[in-house]
Amino acid sequence: MRLPAAGLRVLCLALLLTCSAATLNGCALQIVRAGPHKSSLQHHLYSNVLGIPAPGSVCISYADVDSAIYAATTRITIVPPKEDWTPDDVGPVGEVLLEASRIIASKYRLSPLEVAHDLPLLDTTGTAAAAICPRYASPLKCIPGRYRRIDGLCNNLHHPTWGATRAVFTRFLPPDYSDGISNPRLALDGSELPNPRLVSSHIHKDDGFHDHAATVMMVAWGQFMDHDFTLTGMPLDPRTRNELEACCHLHPGQKNHYCMEIGIPKNDPFYRLFGFDCIDFIRGFPGVPQNCALGECWCCLRQTIQGSRDMCRLWPAPQSADTCILQGYWKGYDPKVNPGISASFSAAAFRFGHSLLPSSVERWSPSHKYIASKRLHDLIRQPYDMFRPGVMDEYIMGMANQPCQTMDDGITQEVTNHLFEEAHERFGLDLVAFNLQRGRDFGLPGYGAFRKFCGLDPHISFHDLAHHMTNYTTLMYSEIYKSVEDIDLWSAGVSERPLPGSMLGPIFSCLIATQMQRIRKGDRYWYELPDQPSSFTPKQLAAIKQASLARIICENSDHVKNIQLYPLVLQDPRLNPRMSCKSGLIRHIDLTPWIEAPIGPAPAPYPPATEIKVFSTAKSLHGPGPAISTVEQSFFYGYGLSH
Repeated sequence: MRLPAAGLRVLCLALLLTCSAATLNGCALQIVRAGPHKSSLQHHLYSNVLGIPAPGSVCISYADVDSAIYAATTRITIVPPKEDWTPDDVGPVGEVLLEASRIIASKYRLSPLEVAHDLPLLDTTGTAAAAICPRYASPLKCIPGRYRRIDGLCNNLHHPTWGATRAVFTRFLPPDYSDGISNPRLALDGSELPNPRLVSSHIHKDDGFHDHAATVMMVAWGQFMDHDFTLTGMPLDPRTRNELEACCHLHPGQKNHYCMEIGIPKNDPFYRLFGFDCIDFIRGFPGVPQNCALGECWCCLRQTIQGSRDMCRLWPAPQSADTCILQGYWKGYDPKVNPGISASFSAAAFRFGHSLLPSSVERWSPSHKYIASKRLHDLIRQPYDMFRPGVMDEYIMGMANQPCQTMDDGITQEVTNHLFEEAHERFGLDLVAFNLQRGRDFGLPGYGAFRKFCGLDPHISFHDLAHHMTNYTTLMYSEIYKSVEDIDLWSAGVSERPLPGSMLGPIFSCLIATQMQRIRKGDRYWYELPDQPSSFTPKQLAAIKQASLARIICENSDHVKNIQLYPLVLQDPRLNPRMSCKSGLIRHIDLTPWIEAPIGPAPAPYPPATEIKVFSTAKSLHGPGPAISTVEQSFFYGYGLSH
């Protein structure tokens, strides 16, 4: 008797189930690659019914992960610190995870998209990766406390590293690495992007235009905030603690493996005069994401952002649009929002201030009279003027009275040709080239991708670009970039025309506003939140909001007697008048709301600070037995190898 086709299929399926009943796929991660003749039903049949990978899909096993980690650690040495993890300690762990990802990607021919989206989904907590994972990135249980931890851990109780120091930068968009892991991106046509120094010298010439309102104090305060927000962990010279300078003109075997030096075109209009042909550049440490996940290069954030959140409330603004200055409580905390700093904010958007840098920095007297000025490059990393009595006040007064340069594509030569210039030299380095190279180091996609992220119309041609930049700038871009999509984010961001009432164009306005919103919404300890053990009372909150930069300057200078109400903006008799430091208009913070006068029984005790407990999921690599602490066990120890 012949079975009908449907019955035959059922019989075959039953036989197949019988044959494969004892077969387990053992997949730590299965990546299903869609094909022209594959259906979701087929994928369901293979994965959930038969328990075997579907034809054409990728099955990455836990053994693959262990093998890749082991191979990576034979080349990269990890020495767990005796105390807290520093960027120098974290870097090698990030390298191992990166190399293991590269090994797995090569074995299974993973696409850049699969590396970025699928590989991080692999649960590494039961693999050898857990044995090298730093304590702060291992599975943690957070015990809420009244105050935030100094390292920022457990701000989010379910995602302990969100917003913490040593965390990895977040991303608004998937990274754009040519290999999906760490190699810098290419142009859309697969060719190399324009040389960063070429972009700098061709697009970002020194025009010298000054802003009509903003002061150099804005640049200084922005730099202060920037380094608290976004300081990147990277290899430093052990003696000077500055960036390493050991890349150019060295044999590949002699170079630091973090080198990504910038070659200088032979026809460079400035450097060719001195025979200078290479700028040293060091990549940032690869960071360690939560649970030591695999995938693309996660760049390492060196500092916590907690302090900057508190500073945000001290940023004075004459406009009511300042989101940090609100009346009363704010009930907007969202535990689903990651307050971490994004790579695009760090490597591009918040570097907009480089366009504002002046060519010289002025000193003014406490009576607001000009005294003298000094070229900017003679002051960077040379704080010797500050050793002279009274000079600090003169620079403060100068910053409050000197206008900064206009927000545009023009950048002062003090930082494009003379950055970190040595006393015996006539040339220095190029900050713009550094910005572009850092963006490529971080895997930032091009300008076009971020326009889409911000909901802006895409620019198809360089003709479209002229709607948001000057015709001359558009022409300059068309001469060195092959596509609008390829333009580096920082370069395009400073070149856009400002929006009405803003210093910034559409892209940087979008990215900075998005970042600031996430910092606020994702902070469980945000100072305006009510109904938290750490919440301020309404009177305390009202007192805090009296703080101003003008009062900070008055209280912390020696001879400043009066200053404009908003020091980030030029003095104006009507809109921004100078006030005496004794004036009640530059308000003091009233500390009386903090006087403690307990009445009645004391409240139930509450843990003073958030605590953490580490739960190691690393299996003992010696055999059965209890899990070994991820702090104490290294991968080498687990395999019986010496450090």
